Amino acid sequence: MKNGKLKTLVAPILATLAMSGYAQDSNLGVPQRVLGIGEITPKIVGGSPSTFAERSYQVSLQSGTRHFCGGALIADNWVLTAAHCVDSGSAPSVLTGTHLKNSGGQRFSTVQTIIHPNYRSASSGHDIALLKLSGTPDLSLERLSMPNLTVMNAVAAPGDVVTVSGWGYLTQGGSGPDNLYEVDVPVVSNSVCSQSYPGSIDNTMLCAGLVQGGKDSCQGDSGGPLVADYNGRTYSVGIVSWGSGCAQPNYYGVYARTQYFVDWINQYVDTGSSSSSSSSSSSSSSSSSSSSSSSSSGGGVCASPQYVAGTNYSTGQRVQNLGSEYSCRVGGWCSSDAAWAYEPGKGLYWTSAWNLEGACGTSSSSSSSSSSSSSSSSSSSSSSSSSSSSSSSSSSSSSSGGAACTGLTTWSASATYVGGNTVQYNGVKYTANWWTQGSNPEQNSGQWQVWTNNGSCL
Repeated sequence: MKNGKLKTLVAPILATLAMSGYAQDSNLGVPQRVLGIGEITPKIVGGSPSTFAERSYQVSLQSGTRHFCGGALIADNWVLTAAHCVDSGSAPSVLTGTHLKNSGGQRFSTVQTIIHPNYRSASSGHDIALLKLSGTPDLSLERLSMPNLTVMNAVAAPGDVVTVSGWGYLTQGGSGPDNLYEVDVPVVSNSVCSQSYPGSIDNTMLCAGLVQGGKDSCQGDSGGPLVADYNGRTYSVGIVSWGSGCAQPNYYGVYARTQYFVDWINQYVDTGSSSSSSSSSSSSSSSSSSSSSSSSSGGGVCASPQYVAGTNYSTGQRVQNLGSEYSCRVGGWCSSDAAWAYEPGKGLYWTSAWNLEGACGTSSSSSSSSSSSSSSSSSSSSSSSSSSSSSSSSSSSSSSGGAACTGLTTWSASATYVGGNTVQYNGVKYTANWWTQGSNPEQNSGQWQVWTNNGSCL
């Protein structure tokens, strides 16, 4: 299975697999979500080839040089994509400035990945993420504009025709083209779309497609742009997210509704746009309220029990791990998902399961606003991680310069580490990029690896 518009699977056994979180795709070499009931896979079906001039904002997210998702430029060095494309914790390379996924253009590494704090899965909504690139793509490439309610009512209301593009499969179960494809699809009201997906469509989503099928996005298109032109500018009105199959009758494509998230996007990216809709404001406030649980008025003595992988934790229950204290956000998700947590200054690895409460021996934040800032800055990539991504070396002595190791604990195979935890081993400093236990940093640092090599100890 590959990342893309998540494909509906009907075998009950796969619903069970979906609860386990991720599977390894040997073709991509990065963790992939196991696809569950109600989730789907994207491609461009029923479309035609695009030209570079028409869609110069389009980018390809790649593992190494292999395409797995789409995205769109929205500012100098920022890309808008789907959260489910980048929720594995690995930072993709991004190919810009070409309509061919295997040649031409400029390639950049990802130095920061910001996932919406309310994201849980594609079909649960808030399927949106921002990628900050290591450099600025050619400024002649178009950047998509962010829509407000006026734009949406003018060009993306039910019945309006919008355009989706990508390198995804051309037929369900087929293969993806080298050339960028696009297809025009009509917007469908959420009430009509809900008839296809009862109980699954909310105001963070936008649906498009034909009731008879035949035109849709598909596997490999996920994260790509759904656009419309208005007053001489091209606007992102949606992001390829999920659906049931590809271009199937009575099942529409489901997209993240960009306009809902404009205020959230503007927290990180200067798009020059603002939203005039109450839904965008509710998105921002929802982000704030969801993260308020991470505020704490007590001191951080860390009297909480030590985190143990595989233990069942309940909502609000606290644990300590490597000098920091965490609280469980969602009961039932915390047994194996202590994997990543937001940790300021140590790399931004986010999970839907745990909140960082503070370092042991210090006061935790008592301000809901600062808590909101921490949680909504949920990113799955750090500067040090991206440095590792852009370097192909995995040798423990490959980093130039040195790193102070005074006071650092020595890596232990029996200890559990989360994103941002730093250790020293054999005279070298390492930082964990995501949850790990038993992975020797000397043998597992470098591009796409769990550890980042920070250089020899001074």
